[in-house]
Amino acid sequence: MPCEFALDPLNEVMLAYEMNDQPLPAEHGYPVRMVSPGCIAVRSPKWVHSLVISDEEADSAPQRRDYKVVTEDEISKVKWDKYNPVYF
Repeated sequence: MPCEFALDPLNEVMLAYEMNDQPLPAEHGYPVRMVSPGCIAVRSPKWVHSLVISDEEADSAPQRRDYKVVTEDEISKVKWDKYNPVYF
């Protein structure tokens, strides 16, 4: 998600360690999960170990390729850098 969104206190992006007044269960990300209200589910990752806020996309394949909507019919011809990742 864009830095401006993540850093804006009005968007309520948070790190959760409890759910319903109980420690966060393992299947929901114990010990800590990021919650990004209003964003697609992949923007609320489980099992957070570190947090980096950057203006650049992560180097991972999911960030660079998987979470994008493309218009080319032939996937082998897609210019991935031309497409923005899906956030909302």
